[in-house]
Order: sequence, then structure tokens, then C-alpha cells
Amino acid sequence: MKARNERRGHSVDPAVSRPRERPPIGARVEIGLGASAASRAAASLGIVLVVLTLARAIFSFVPSMWAWSINLQRFLPTVTGGALWALAALALIPAIVRPIVPAVSRAGDEITRSRLAPVVVAALAALLVGLVPDRLFFVGDFLMRQGAVESVRDPRPIFSQALPLDLWLHYSLPLRLVRTGWVDANGAARLIGAIEAALLALLAVRFSRVLALEGAAAATGSAIVFFGGYLGLFTGYSKAFVELCVLVGALAVFGLRVIREGRDLALFGIALALSFLLHRSALALIPAAATVWILWLRRHARPGAWRSPAAIVGIGLPVIALATMLPRVIETILHFDLSAHVAPAFNPGGSHWSIASTGTRMVDILNLIVLLCPLALAIPVLLVVLGRRARSAELALLSSLVIPLIALMIVIQPQHGLYRDWDVHAPAGVALALMVAWLVAETLAAGEARSLAPAIVLAVAMPCAQWLLHQTDVERGFARIEAFLTESPARPDAERLSAWEFLGARNFRLERWDPAIAAFEQAARISPSPSILTEWATAAYRSGKLESAQRAFQMMLVRRPNDVDLWRSLATVSMRRGDVATLRRAVTEVLARDSTDAQARQILEGLPR
Repeated sequence: MKARNERRGHSVDPAVSRPRERPPIGARVEIGLGASAASRAAASLGIVLVVLTLARAIFSFVPSMWAWSINLQRFLPTVTGGALWALAALALIPAIVRPIVPAVSRAGDEITRSRLAPVVVAALAALLVGLVPDRLFFVGDFLMRQGAVESVRDPRPIFSQALPLDLWLHYSLPLRLVRTGWVDANGAARLIGAIEAALLALLAVRFSRVLALEGAAAATGSAIVFFGGYLGLFTGYSKAFVELCVLVGALAVFGLRVIREGRDLALFGIALALSFLLHRSALALIPAAATVWILWLRRHARPGAWRSPAAIVGIGLPVIALATMLPRVIETILHFDLSAHVAPAFNPGGSHWSIASTGTRMVDILNLIVLLCPLALAIPVLLVVLGRRARSAELALLSSLVIPLIALMIVIQPQHGLYRDWDVHAPAGVALALMVAWLVAETLAAGEARSLAPAIVLAVAMPCAQWLLHQTDVERGFARIEAFLTESPARPDAERLSAWEFLGARNFRLERWDPAIAAFEQAARISPSPSILTEWATAAYRSGKLESAQRAFQMMLVRRPNDVDLWRSLATVSMRRGDVATLRRAVTEVLARDSTDAQARQILEGLPR
């Protein structure tokens, strides 16, 4: 009886424990949800699953990018995308899925009871992300981050806002791995991502174990936590948001154990301290930390417990880390984030060029949530249906993780838009997934919705698989970006410029000259900056598109008419093309600015009058 109470989260010492306000997850319906509430929760969850499945099918045929989070099938091979969707759709048919439910339940029992199961799950997670590397490089600062390691440049001028742990994990460590000769810059990032995906999988399993889930509830809970759109960051992206996804999961798992059993306070503190050393957005985790500490003190702390080693590490270590990083974080927020990343609705004095606000913003936020955690749409309904059962210390912790991160999603507008810079809010997706997993586990524990378990697992695994496949297919990835640029809704110039410049740069790296030229031309129409025009001219010159190269140099000279090197470049291109008139003008301008240029004088004298 004592062991059972400990597993369910009851303290066995009545002197330091408080009576539980509610039965533990996993209890039977007689002591938990009423039959009608359980039926309503199951029905609500089923409706969300059906709506999402139908929407994915419908929008795969609609030539629009309003629903960019659920139209991935448009940009996948018909067989692959259709087969994944069909599996999720078939799982909604009771007659088909009924024989599978016992297998899902056995799998849930296995991952929560077997010692070997977590190791197997972690290995499979690492293998999964290793088999589908991100070859598109579109998300966030992918090209810039990888380029810093490839060129062995000092990253501090480029990433002046990065905190120490971010720089070590995504510059110093990859550089050491590259110097071994075993991997290149991309391979180093993928190796680190695979290890972190394994950690995320372990945390997903641990989440179910801490909540004492069994059977179908354990299988679905672990699947919801692991299979989120954020898994796409673990396939080669090299930025702090990857680790923040893992750390948000760790804070939830260790925090739940602190609340339920009074254990793992030190591990919670270590995870929180690492978050503060990693990225300034970890300030949003402070409410969760306060929730855990307060509940620990109220439920499990004996007199003087704050002086114990666990309390010193669990509370003192993150406080020290925060105090150390806080001056730098505040400076970055005041001098960079407020002008570059805060949406105009919350910062009217910000730069509207970099944070342009359009009528699509709230739609994009909804798309982002569905991309990261599809079943997040069920949260409001399940909270209402579950009623008092949803009022618990566990939900208080998960809410304290979700609410600040969602608030950041509303306030923060990334420079390239949510369509590309979705990595910024990936940790919020993990927090949402944890809350969904808890609510779904409550629903399944009542017994009414266990037949939905296979459909729930596939409802998160299928879109995650589609997203991973999309990122590894360069051609179809480019097609999706071009659809974003050319189809409705119309996007602000800042987002269009960023996407066209990316297409130009990525095609340039792949030596696909014609698409690179076309993309740079589109970018130049929005903002003819020297860097874009130079890349355009270089791509055109290398591919023999000399007329296009001429136009690029001529556009640069409009802005920099006294740049003698630009006139020399125009002369070189014009000579190769045989354009005597433009060549004459170019060398004349060179000599007007540098009369000692013998080569220009020789060319001019050799031209026919």
C-alpha cells in the first residue's frame, strides 16, 4: 500500500503532507469524471480530430497559403503525403481501429514499466531525425548560423545577442567536431540535434511515468509530447530554441515530480539555470519556477528545508544564473528587441520595416500553434468539459509554462515573419503539447475515449512526419516558399524580401544559377541593397547571363556612382558581352575617377570611334 501511494504521488509522511484535492491521473471513472462528462470530453476530442483531418484534405487542393500549417500535402509526393493522411483518417473509423486499441495500450504499459523501453524509444527518436535531415535550411537563421561554423568566423559580431551557452553549443562545440574531420558543419548540428531528440523522447516517456499513466493514456501522452512540429528543429538547425524545447519539457517533468512527490528539485533548478544561460526568452519561465517553488514549500518542505542541498541547487543555482545574465539580457531587450521584434500593436515606435503588422497576424499565430501542436485546438474545450477535475496543481504548473510563452507569441513579431521564424516560438509548442497530453490523459483515464488512442497518436505523428519530409525535400520546399510569396494572402515587403533573398542565396549555394538570378531580381525590386545586387550580379556572371549581370551592376551604380570598382566590373561584363556602347561609358567613368588606370585607357583607345 505504501509503494502504491508513493507511485500515485501521495506523501507517506502525514506530518509533512497535505490531503490531495483530487484523485490521481489514472484513477477509474467512479472516482474521477462522471459518465456524462467523460462522454462529452471524448466527443469533443473526436470532433477536433475529425475537423483537423478533413481540413488537411481540403486545403491540400486549395491554391492559397492562408492555412499554411495544414496544407503540407500540397508540397509532398502524392503517394507519401496521401498515405500518411489516409492512416490518420482510417484511425477515426471505430470498426477499423478497435482491434488496434489493445496494442496501443500494451505499448503504453511497456514504455512506463520496462527499464529498456526508454532506451529503445530514445534510440528510435535519434534515428528518426537522423534519417530526415533538414536540407532546405529555410527556418530562422539556418544559413547564417551554419555559415559561421563553415567559415570559422568569430560569431560574436554576427550574434551579439547570443548568450554563452548558445555560443558554446552552436559555435564552439560544432567547430571542435568539424576539426575532427568526421563531420562538416551541418553534420555537427545534426549530431547534436539527434542527441537532443533522444533527450526529448526520454522526457516524453518520463512525463507519463511521473503522472503514473498506464495503457492508452501513457501511449498517447508520450506521443503528444514528442511528435510536435518543433521536432523539425532537431534535424540540423543550430540555435538555442532547440535546447529550450528540451528544457521546457524537463522543467515540466521535474516540476511535476517536485509538486507530486517533493523530489527532483535539484534537477528542476539545473534545467532552469541552463535556460537562463541559453536565451533571454527564458525569462518567460520564471512564473513556472515560482509555481513549483511555492507548491514545494507548501506541500513537502520541512522546517529549514530551504537550507538543504536540493533547495540550494534547485532555487539558488537558477537565481545565480539569472542574476549573472540579467544585465546583458535587459540591455539586449531595451536596445534590440523593442525596436526589432515587438509587434507594432504593442510598440508603435518600432521599425515597421522589420516588424510589419498585417491583417494576417492572428491567422499566422493560429497556423503556428497548429503547426507546433495540432491538438492545442482541443485545450479550451477540454478545460471546460473537464470542469473541476482540471483544477489541480499539475495544471497550475503547466498553465504557468503555457501562458507566458503564448503571451510572447502574441507580442513578439520575428523579423522574417512567423512563416519562416517559427523557431522563436517552438518552446511554446512544447508547453502546449504538455498541457494537451495532460488533458487527454485525464480524458482517457475515464475510459470513455480509449478507442480514440490510435487516432490521437496518428493525429500528432502524421503531421510531424509530413513536416520532416517537407524539410528534407529541397524542390518541394522551394515550391512552398514560392507559393507563400505569390498566393493569397499578400505579404508585407519585409517578409517577401526575406524569402526572396533566401531563395536566391540557397539556390546560389546549390549552383542553380537561373533560379538564383530570378529570386535576386525579385528581392531587388523590393529593396535594391548592395548585397542583393552583388549576389545577383555574381550569379548572373557565373552562369553567363551577361545582360542580367549588366543590369545588376547598373542598378548598383545608381546608388554608388563614384565606385570605381563597380565601373570596372561593368566594363568587364560589357566586354564579354560585346556591348561596345556600355563598355565605352564604363571605361570612360573609370578614367574619370582613376586617370592612372592603364588597362582602361588601353581598352578605350582600342574601341572603334
